[in-house]
Amino acid sequence: PPPRRKRRRMPWDLEAELTEEDRKLMLRYPVEETAQDAISIFYADLKRLRAGEYLNDNLIDLRCRDLAKQLDKPERWHIFSCLFFAKMFEAAPLRKAERFDRAYELVSRWTKGLNVFEKDFVLVPINMSAHWSLAVVVCAGGFQNEDYAGPLAPCLVHMDSLNMHSLAVVRDFVLNWLSREWKAKNGAERDFTKMPYFSAKGIPRQHNSYDCGVYVIKYAEMLFRADPVVDSEAVDTSLQFLFPNARVGQAEADCEREAVRELLRQYKDEWDLEQDRRARARLEKLERKQKRPTERAAAVGAAAEAAAAEAAPAPGPVGAHPGPKDEPAAEPPGRGGSGNGKEDGDDAGAEVGPKGASGGVSGVLGSVIEGIRGGLRRFS
Repeated sequence: PPPRRKRRRMPWDLEAELTEEDRKLMLRYPVEETAQDAISIFYADLKRLRAGEYLNDNLIDLRCRDLAKQLDKPERWHIFSCLFFAKMFEAAPLRKAERFDRAYELVSRWTKGLNVFEKDFVLVPINMSAHWSLAVVVCAGGFQNEDYAGPLAPCLVHMDSLNMHSLAVVRDFVLNWLSREWKAKNGAERDFTKMPYFSAKGIPRQHNSYDCGVYVIKYAEMLFRADPVVDSEAVDTSLQFLFPNARVGQAEADCEREAVRELLRQYKDEWDLEQDRRARARLEKLERKQKRPTERAAAVGAAAEAAAAEAAPAPGPVGAHPGPKDEPAAEPPGRGGSGNGKEDGDDAGAEVGPKGASGGVSGVLGSVIEGIRGGLRRFS
């Protein structure tokens, strides 16, 4: 019997081999704690860079974002995360009447603060049926605009290294999304489903079943390097004019995997340094938190002692006795009184003594309290 054909390796084959260590976080990029839309890389992603393995969305996003940093005019470009189309495609099982409305709802927040109609090129990585391809929206803002006089011809280009994805499906989801996005941004209707679209034919093709993710990265890199100015004469079913010397063979694909691996090493070093910085910052914050009550108590105690010292009466000479002023003089018996040595108004005066003594104690306490408050103000 003829030899059995070797089964095509699928992405879930690697998933079954992963250990708990493989599933741990390796790094996030950008490494800054406040970074938006950070990409998480796990140790398992290193295994996806081996020959014969499929690249996943994390690796493709990371490499494309790194390539975009090298653009001379980044304002002309926008590249969506690999999850953008995947999120829209969740609406695929719905009826056509509600499918594209739901697809737009799923990604409507992705363009908050972004106007894709101001971009010359919008790149949309696509994953369906364990295969990667790339959709490129060219100058959508100029479509059906009578006043448009730009050098770019609006169109949708699909770049598929195996011609495996359905161009009709890609067209329906991307162009219907554009129609709804235009209405949300401009408050007017514009039917982008009538925009020209085609599958690019003059591009490098893969010769195996697993390098599709690598080719998506290479397509993006070629576009970035070409920085094309496409006019109406050039928009046809071939993009060979963009890549006159383009070649992506097995050697180039393997080099791209190594480039991504080197990128991970670089970002891992940056991530480790950032983690050390965060750990030191947390430790310093904890030490300050623990030290603050001790300093506060010391300041309160010092303020109380100072206030008490200020309020205490000055000691007299050693052996001194109270003088005549210190002893109240005897009052003669009053006239017309009760015969107890007090005049009629002396009852009120007799109460002054205790109140005066109480007032002296209150004065001391008040001085102590004011001293404590002053110490707290100096500390804070």
